[in-house]
Amino acid sequence: MFRTSVLCWVSAIVFMTASSLSIAEMIFRRNNSTWSEDDFVELDPEAIQVYWYEYYDRRGLFYAAGFINGFFWIIFCLPTMEMAWILSRSGTQSIGAAVAICVFALGGAMIEWLSHLFWIGTTLGGYTLAFEFNLSTWLRPDVAASLGVNGDDNTGWRDLEVNHIVTVGMIWIVDAFEWLCIAGIFISTFFAVFNWRKDDQSTFGARWNGLGLFIGLLAILEFSFEIVRFEGYKFAGPIVMLYAALNRIILIPAWIISLGFQMPAAAARHFESHVPVYLGNDPDLSLLEELTKVDQKNPTFTIDDDDVQNTSGLQSPSAAIPPSGPTSPPAEAFAAFAMSPSD
Repeated sequence: MFRTSVLCWVSAIVFMTASSLSIAEMIFRRNNSTWSEDDFVELDPEAIQVYWYEYYDRRGLFYAAGFINGFFWIIFCLPTMEMAWILSRSGTQSIGAAVAICVFALGGAMIEWLSHLFWIGTTLGGYTLAFEFNLSTWLRPDVAASLGVNGDDNTGWRDLEVNHIVTVGMIWIVDAFEWLCIAGIFISTFFAVFNWRKDDQSTFGARWNGLGLFIGLLAILEFSFEIVRFEGYKFAGPIVMLYAALNRIILIPAWIISLGFQMPAAAARHFESHVPVYLGNDPDLSLLEELTKVDQKNPTFTIDDDDVQNTSGLQSPSAAIPPSGPTSPPAEAFAAFAMSPSD
């Protein structure tokens, strides 16, 4: 179980690192943007070009946060599913909550990896179009002259941003679903631990369980604010960063670290409840009693003299088997019959 504790602690550190990089990327984007949002909404080509150059400069933070967060989900799945197995008491209690924990853990890991792979593929394609292809002059000179366009028409930049917004919108919703998976894990764990504590209150703590429920509710709120932020409401951005700093850097890592300290005791209690005890807790005495019961069912087998004679091919007179059918009279009977006077 020490391995499970180490996985919990490592996953907490990895999650804190990924969250810190993600928050740093959001702060950098808000404080260092030189393009005008109003011009960007109007699809002004110059604002779009500035946006893509700044987007390219912070790509390192974006990629690092995505990959590290994906590794967190892979590491976090292992102790989470082991915790679900223990809380279900080997599939005999709180089965629905245990199944929900495993489904949300595996679903979150898969969704997180797929969403970040889509993000990376989309941004790499956008960088290639922005820096290696001609996006400035698409109109023929005669068409541009007829439209009164002098120089670059920048139609390609507008097309690039329109396609990028549509693609990012789809990926953003999928990526935000991560918080629903986190909420499902923590809320399901709350109900499973609540049932566990009816029989055992010495392993999983009530405060730790209440913290998990609070984190689950915050995760639902963060999912809601992610959707609101995508809709374009400016007030949602600072709220998302506030929740991210509270939930990602403090509460969730603290919950996972505490889980690592509680798992060994919970696993030991789970093992004790599934091991038959005959003579105290000594397994050697239990095994000895089992062997004694087998010996009592099968008494000592001995070999008598008749068996020895039978095995040597000889048969004692006392062990002769009487005939099963009629036999002829002895010779004396015939002699007596011959000496009797005739009629």
